[in-house]
Amino acid sequence: MNRPLIIILILLFLAFLFLGARYIANTFCGVAPVAAATTSNGIWAFDDGKTFKTRSDQYYRFKRNAFNFIPGTTGSFKSTIDSTVNYLKTNKDRALTVTGLYSETEKYSGNAGNLGLARANDIKSNLISQGVAANQINTEGRILREDLFRRDTLQRGAYFTFYPQAGRANAVARSATSFIAGAAPAVAAGSALVGKDMIIYFATNKDELNLSSKDKQDMKDIKAYMDATPSARLQVSGHTDKRGDAAYNKRLSKGRAKFASEQLSKRYGIPTSRMNVVGYGEERPIDNTNTAAGLAKNRRVEIRLNK
Repeated sequence: MNRPLIIILILLFLAFLFLGARYIANTFCGVAPVAAATTSNGIWAFDDGKTFKTRSDQYYRFKRNAFNFIPGTTGSFKSTIDSTVNYLKTNKDRALTVTGLYSETEKYSGNAGNLGLARANDIKSNLISQGVAANQINTEGRILREDLFRRDTLQRGAYFTFYPQAGRANAVARSATSFIAGAAPAVAAGSALVGKDMIIYFATNKDELNLSSKDKQDMKDIKAYMDATPSARLQVSGHTDKRGDAAYNKRLSKGRAKFASEQLSKRYGIPTSRMNVVGYGEERPIDNTNTAAGLAKNRRVEIRLNK
């Protein structure tokens, strides 16, 4: 047998071994990867005090840029949602906030305000179709703190928080919890920002909200803190330099503060109802030097987190 033929036979044998190994791996060892692709990152656990607790090995999932949730594929997910529906149907004094999650890089052109809110509304519609009263469900959107996408699917698309139904005399506030793994550090970081001012500067006669990377992280931490603290509110106050008419500056500062509040709500899912918006005009300067740099410091919006 000549040498070239021997080399060809050896290569064919090696190729046979490689393909055989791939076949065995896919046929007999492929269960774990498939399961990992269908379940979420970690366990979704939430409760409403001693009365109700449940856990799921899967979250609501969504395709990138889409707001219709992907139906759960595990028995654990189905039983968790079914038990939540039954709990709310039999406990009219309890209500639920559905928080839809989304990434800053996702695209959305609907009317809900942001993609997270649109996702929460889709879940709400499904819960209502199963018999939950519409007035027992509130919705909100929140930007993701971490990359939770696997390929093009968001693995953790929403979470739940229980609270007393408003207006019911027998409603009891419980230390209900609903969490995503890794949220606790953000809540702690947000707590450290209580009472401190975040300052956003504006050019003359301009309404442009430009946040630094630190500001963006602070806003995510503030949102996490506000999610965990129902009484928390944001004070959004607008200010101008002293040039121009005082009445005009008052209106301009209020407009800047309102613009900032709307942008923060859109970007981070904080309801504007939890913000106090005020315009001080030129009344509260932080620099009295009357220089270009000093005037620029006074054209600002201050954002303060209050308990």
